[in-house]
Amino acid sequence: MVVIIGFIVIIGGSLAGFYMAGGHLMLLIHWAEIVTIMGMLFGCAIVMAPAAILKEIVAGTLNTLKGSPYKKEDYEDLFKMMYELFQLGRRNGMIALEEHVMNPEASALFKKYDKFHTNHRAVDFFCDGLRPLVDGRLKPEQIGPLMDAGVKHIEHEKHAPVHVMHLVADSMPAFGIVAAVMGIINTMQYLNDTEKVGSMIAAALSGHLDQAPVETDPVFKVDIPLECQGVPREVLRPRGTWTNVGDYDAQAGKLAGMFADNFKKFAKNAAADVVAAGPSAAPVGR
Repeated sequence: MVVIIGFIVIIGGSLAGFYMAGGHLMLLIHWAEIVTIMGMLFGCAIVMAPAAILKEIVAGTLNTLKGSPYKKEDYEDLFKMMYELFQLGRRNGMIALEEHVMNPEASALFKKYDKFHTNHRAVDFFCDGLRPLVDGRLKPEQIGPLMDAGVKHIEHEKHAPVHVMHLVADSMPAFGIVAAVMGIINTMQYLNDTEKVGSMIAAALSGHLDQAPVETDPVFKVDIPLECQGVPREVLRPRGTWTNVGDYDAQAGKLAGMFADNFKKFAKNAAADVVAAGPSAAPVGR
């Protein structure tokens, strides 16, 4: 339940912030991109993991949402079972444990503790650790390392689904880029319809701006188009969008100066025309 609440808070907070900033929630739903990314995600998981691991991923995800299947009482029963078993061995000798650890399915003692008895992995791990001690193959001090090795083996098996999920998660940014590129390719078919793409982007990509008259910005030395279909002329010139053009000139000069200072360490290896093409650090009159 806590995990579910966490997901709700994450998703709800993100959507609420987007909506408060003036966004429209329905704009976030693009089924083509969702199908593309999720298809690549599941395909990647299928390629990287065998069927058994995929089943564990699904089961583990469901168990995470459900919460832990074990309660405090289950651990208490486990300790009670171990105490009862070891007391039996203490009173009657190790041979008294043989009927329980050699044939755990028929053990009356284990059956008293149903949660443990029905957990086959726990029963196998517990009995596998005690069998060499009961039949005299190992000394008591040798049991610890044996069970530690068993724990590491179980951890390795249990971490296999997590490892696959980590690899899939690492691939997600690449999947997002692929979906974005596919979206751009799809968008390019509408470049002749500037209303669908955006006048300035469409004009730039379709080559319409190649014939437009331009003026060169005196600070940044880039060509600014003076005309673009569907775009007001005053929007094309950044300086004209500022209420106080003096503030714009000051900020432009500051930015150009920062560029010039940073470029000094590369200037000795740059061609003269490259250096000359850079922004002018000194403010330029308009």
